Amino acid sequence: MAQITTRKRGNTWEYSFEIAPINGKRKRKSKGGFRTKSDALKAGTQAKAEYDNCGIVTEQGQMSVSDWLDFWYENSLTHGYKPTTQQSYQSIMNIIKRKIGMYKVSSLTPLVLTKTFKELLDDGYADTTVRQIKRILSSSLTYAYQMNVIKQNPCTNIRIKKNNSNSVQDTLIVTPELFNKILNLLDNGWVSFYKIPFLIAWYTGMRGGEVMALTWDDVDFENKIISVNKMQTFAFNKMHIKSPKTQSSIRDIPVGDKLLNELKEWKQTQIENAKELGVKPPSIICTRNNLTPVTVKNLRDKSSSISRELGIDFHFHCLRHTHATLLIKNGISIKEVQARLGHRYIQTTLDIYAHLQAQETTNSVDIFESLTNR
Repeated sequence: MAQITTRKRGNTWEYSFEIAPINGKRKRKSKGGFRTKSDALKAGTQAKAEYDNCGIVTEQGQMSVSDWLDFWYENSLTHGYKPTTQQSYQSIMNIIKRKIGMYKVSSLTPLVLTKTFKELLDDGYADTTVRQIKRILSSSLTYAYQMNVIKQNPCTNIRIKKNNSNSVQDTLIVTPELFNKILNLLDNGWVSFYKIPFLIAWYTGMRGGEVMALTWDDVDFENKIISVNKMQTFAFNKMHIKSPKTQSSIRDIPVGDKLLNELKEWKQTQIENAKELGVKPPSIICTRNNLTPVTVKNLRDKSSSISRELGIDFHFHCLRHTHATLLIKNGISIKEVQARLGHRYIQTTLDIYAHLQAQETTNSVDIFESLTNR
C-alpha cells in the first residue's frame, strides 16, 4: 500500500504518494507549498483518500444521510428534471435531513425508518407527504445500493398506511353565495385583477397553473372555447411555462357568455392600461394592472389571504373541486367531467367524486351559466 511521504523544499513542505502506473511507468502525485509538515501530511491524507475513492473524499459507507442525499441529488437528479421537480425534491430532502440527516447512511435499518415515518405522521404530516418522503428516500438508497455503498435498501418493504379520513369530503365546496363574497373581496382596485383567474377557475374547473398560463390566443370567443395547452409553475423564485400535467390535460373547454363577457371586458382594460403605460397589450390573460404576469405563487398567497379574512379553509383548488362536484350533483356524466377536468384516467374522477350522486341530467355549460348572477 502506497504511503504518504513529506519533504521540505525551501521554506515550504510537499506531500507525495504513489499512484497507478501509466504505460508501465511508476507515477507519483505530489503537491507543495504547505507551511508546515503537519499541513502537508493532512492535505496528503485527504488527497490520497480522494484518489483511492475515485474523487470522493469520504468513504461512501461512512457518509451521513445528509451528505448522501446531496451526493445523490447532484449526481442523479439535477439533469433533465424540471425546476419545480427539483425544488419539490429539495423540500422533501430537507425534512429527511432534519429527522435522520446526522446518521450514517450505512447504519439505516427498516426498524429505524419505520419509527421515523411514524414520528412524521405523529408530527402532523399528511400520509401522502410521508409516502412522498419515503419514496424519495428509497430512491436515494436504491442509488446507494447500486453504487455498492449499502448491501440492501432498508426502505424496500416498508409501507405507509393511508389516513382513513376522506380528504375529498373535507374539501371546501364554494357555494355561489360564498363565491360572490370572495369576488367582493377582490373588488378593491389594488387586487381587482385577481377576479379574472378566480372567474376562469369557477367556470371551467381548470388547475391554477393552467389558468395562469392562458394567453388570449387560447380563447376562441366565436366558438366559445378555451384551449388548455400549457401550464405555469413557480420554482426557485422564477416563473416557468411548461407542458401540461399529462397528455389528457391538453383539452378544449366549452364556456358560456358570462365568462366570455368578463374576459372581453378585461381584455379591453389591458388595452387601455397598455396605452397609458406606452407598451403593447400583453398576450397573457392573467396580469396585474401594470400588465406584469400573475404567478401561481401570487395565487396561493391571495387564496391564503381570503381564507384568513373569511375564516374558512379555502385554497384555489377548491374552485376546481367545486366545479366538478356541482356538475356531478346536477347529473353531468363522469366521462364528461373527466374530459372537462383533464383527468388521465376516469378512475381518478370516480375515486375523487364517488361520494356524489347524480340528480338530474343537463348541460354542463348551462349549469354554470345559471349558478350565479354575474
